[in-house]
Amino acid sequence: MNFKKGSKDFVNEFGFYVFILFSTFIISLFEAVIPKKMYLGQLYSKALALKGVWEESLTLSDNKILGLESTFNSPLVFVFLFFISISLAMFLIQIYKVLALKSLIKGANFSLSPLWGLKDFLKILIWVVFWLQIFSVSDELLGFFMKISTEREYIVFNLLNSFALDITILLLIVYWLRKYFKQSLIAVGIGIRKIVYSFKIALLSYVSFIPLLFIIIVLSLVFLGRYEKASSPQLMFFFLLFEKSPFILILTSIFVVLIGPFVEEIFFRGLLYTVLKKSIGGFQALLVSSLLFAFLHMNIIGFFPILALAFLFVYLYEKTGSLWSSIFVHILHNGLILLLIFIWRFYISI
Repeated sequence: MNFKKGSKDFVNEFGFYVFILFSTFIISLFEAVIPKKMYLGQLYSKALALKGVWEESLTLSDNKILGLESTFNSPLVFVFLFFISISLAMFLIQIYKVLALKSLIKGANFSLSPLWGLKDFLKILIWVVFWLQIFSVSDELLGFFMKISTEREYIVFNLLNSFALDITILLLIVYWLRKYFKQSLIAVGIGIRKIVYSFKIALLSYVSFIPLLFIIIVLSLVFLGRYEKASSPQLMFFFLLFEKSPFILILTSIFVVLIGPFVEEIFFRGLLYTVLKKSIGGFQALLVSSLLFAFLHMNIIGFFPILALAFLFVYLYEKTGSLWSSIFVHILHNGLILLLIFIWRFYISI
């Protein structure tokens, strides 16, 4: 009797998720036939045009390239050099520890043993993919019926849509944990405890990681720069570089620096990495989750730097026993990128 009931529940549940996947497929087909008011090709062309304007601004005259003459006399240069010196010193200390065979992790502060298994994660993954497709088609539908006529309006609209999608995914994860496992986000390492400790470790780790990240970026540019034209232009970069509205810039910064890292760390480290470690082992989980993270942020030149950052995220998650550490590093990294973009804006405008 129990066996029949269990079999019936399994069939009903399996059929339900097959239906969700089939619905996702139908929605994707529907999206493909919706007349698009603006194609990505137009946006990429605009991005390339903006890139040309940017490069022309930088090379306008010898004494205006990045404002070097005035910049060398600025205190900002000394702050930058001091930061780089500290970062390099911390990096060398970490290299010394490795060469001296001293463990970088003296012992994990917690044992990852999630209540959910791989099958449970696949269920929530199906839901995430479903909502991704829902928001994608709603984006196209609203974009078709609304009076969106410029690239800027299109990007702003997509930004708001992405913000709503991230909030939906976060609420979905919280609901999933509570309904099926009677747990909160504490189960993935997000709690009040260790916030200050996690931030300190994250700050020190990221600063000491910057020299290695810089080396990886340079090598990627040298060996993969020839494929730059084959990769999609980074529309958000050029959007932030030329956007005029303070409100839109603040909203974008909040999304890029805070909302995005928070949701991504919960999904990739809190859920995916933990369940993979439980299922296939720690090293394999590190590789699979990090590679997937890098692929989904796909950019040819940025692939290996993002992969290295993903390794750091997992390392800090294991080291501190708190997801806050990887969230803080993610926030610091995105914040630094955003700061560099705004510095570029300043020098282009002078």
